[in-house]
Amino acid sequence: AGRPLKLPPGYTGPRVHYIGYRKDIEKVYGACDFSILASVYEPFGLAPVESLFCGTPVVIAENLGAAEILPRSCCETFRRGDAASHSRAVERAVERRAEMKEAALGTDPAALLPGPDEHARAILELAREIRGG
Repeated sequence: AGRPLKLPPGYTGPRVHYIGYRKDIEKVYGACDFSILASVYEPFGLAPVESLFCGTPVVIAENLGAAEILPRSCCETFRRGDAASHSRAVERAVERRAEMKEAALGTDPAALLPGPDEHARAILELAREIRGG
């Protein structure tokens, strides 16, 4: 789902379909077993959090920012560009489908993000580390 794109060969079939831009994405998430996000670059990306809001577990490339905060109870990660790693992550997700779905339904995505105070403390700590103490 999303903006128009050209899918590489092998990315369409009986279980993979490009459905275009949707204004009812919550229904799409709800109809899926998993959301898979394998962007080349995504500093954070809301798709995985949106997916969890809809109770749908996530399979996400570990280079994406959101992968740092998603609970492992409702997500699997893989190395982007590594087909074997991606296949293993999907296989693990299929094996854990019921527990991942239950965890996703019980996740409060808003609680995944730090509050303003925690965020400010982390930035100040990083600045201290960069300055050398």
